[in-house]
Amino acid sequence: MKLNFAKRAIPAILAALIVFHVTLTLIMAVVPPVSRDALIHHLAVPRLYIDNGEISEIPEIEFSYYPMNLEMMFLLPMYFGNDTAPKYIHYMFAILTGLVIFILIKQHDNTLYALLGVLLFLSIPVVAKLSITAYVDLGLIFFSFASMFFILKWAGSRFKTSYIIIAGVFCGLCLGTKYNGLIVLFILAASVPFIYSRTADGDRSIPAIKHGIVFTVAALVVFSPWMTRNIIWKANPVYPLFHKHFSNADDSAGSYSESAPGKYSESKLPPFAIRKLVYKESALMTALVPLRIFFQGTDNNPRLFDGKLNPFLLIFPFFAFIGIKNESPELWRLKLFFSFFSIAIILIVFFYHDMRIRYIAPAVPLLCILAVFGIKNLLHHAQNLFLKILIILAVSLMLFLNFDYSINLFKKTAPMGYLTGSESREQYIEKKLPEYAAMKYANENFKQSDVIFGVFIGRKNYYLDRKMIFDINLFNNIFKEAESSTVALNRIRELGVTHLLVGHAGFNKWVNSSYTNDQREILSDFFALNTKVIFKKTGFGLYKLEP
Repeated sequence: MKLNFAKRAIPAILAALIVFHVTLTLIMAVVPPVSRDALIHHLAVPRLYIDNGEISEIPEIEFSYYPMNLEMMFLLPMYFGNDTAPKYIHYMFAILTGLVIFILIKQHDNTLYALLGVLLFLSIPVVAKLSITAYVDLGLIFFSFASMFFILKWAGSRFKTSYIIIAGVFCGLCLGTKYNGLIVLFILAASVPFIYSRTADGDRSIPAIKHGIVFTVAALVVFSPWMTRNIIWKANPVYPLFHKHFSNADDSAGSYSESAPGKYSESKLPPFAIRKLVYKESALMTALVPLRIFFQGTDNNPRLFDGKLNPFLLIFPFFAFIGIKNESPELWRLKLFFSFFSIAIILIVFFYHDMRIRYIAPAVPLLCILAVFGIKNLLHHAQNLFLKILIILAVSLMLFLNFDYSINLFKKTAPMGYLTGSESREQYIEKKLPEYAAMKYANENFKQSDVIFGVFIGRKNYYLDRKMIFDINLFNNIFKEAESSTVALNRIRELGVTHLLVGHAGFNKWVNSSYTNDQREILSDFFALNTKVIFKKTGFGLYKLEP
């Protein structure tokens, strides 16, 4: 009787926790968008399309050349003035991923473990954080996971062609969501022939290559509208990636970032080597990054991977392979495939990109599933009650870490004031975005023809209704090459600029660290003689250019 009660009670508890977490997320997402990438890209570009009345080239915003499957879904609610609905559209893909996790685990286990997999995925800190933003990473996760789901169905159906085409279509949707999908395409396109050659009977080489080609072609056909657009605009299907291979333009100058300017921005060193230099890490600590991401991830901290996972996502998957030889071919194929993909994407990002948790996001649902299978194996092979209790306590701790993060995120988001009406939309935005007050002043007081040069405001122009130029390289070149403040003023005026919007903290730190005394003197003269302060608040100032 007690055992039957526990079998009914535990799934009910897990289902209740899922409902609680989903409700918490829906409440947090109700507030106005204030996330950085939404304000410079995912909402900013669709808003410009709406303002322009068409989907047109926006050369001054590099992000506008990225694939935009999800942003196209954001357009409709934004057209009607709703910029919180894109958050819910984004979150929908987390729910869909949870549904596929449930189906996949339920095929091999009972409802309890399927619910545990859904709860684990939805509450993983990086997923929880993404779920309240108008980003695109949850779409990337779902499309890549759906592609893998149909690859497994293809292998389990004795290689039915329709399944590999569907898998390719989902991979193409992944590509059209974010360029990180190119990593997914590379791994999956290599996996398809390998899975065929390891599973099929008879002559394997030619059919294996054939299925790989079908998968890749299907993916590229779905991705082709974005490639065609960029070929027309930039003669490069994946602009700005690999642009030096498609253009005669000189790309040797490197890039310059407001968020992390420095002497390594033009370096040809691999990302992990740059990381060692920038963050002063030992060679051992840099080499351990693929493991450290599970333990040290911190939001808004590039040194600590700008996101958070859960250490148990590294620990429990190892136990998924206990007794694997006695399992069905479908299950061991799933475990090996998911393990290979997770390891591959982590290592590719480590070697070819500065590590961010979001960049390895397609591995998260796979690790969650492997963790659930690991938990099941541990409980099944535990020899006594004491060991079972320890395992249950470890699972409880894993979920506690996730929920602790989500509750703290709720406190940081602070949606209740806005939800109850005690805090207006503008009050909430100004509380979260210190530059908003200056932008609001410009919207209310500047002419439509005025042009603002934004310096160290993080390129966040979504809430600004006036034209803004973001080019820290250009600003840097003007003042480092100018012989006097007047020369600098004339060069800025040639751009049509009438005002400056400056983030003082970042700007002062940058000038003090990278300018000579003579250059600082010219810059000081420029602000003293050629500008007039017209608004200053919360560390941001608006300056009008003076004759």
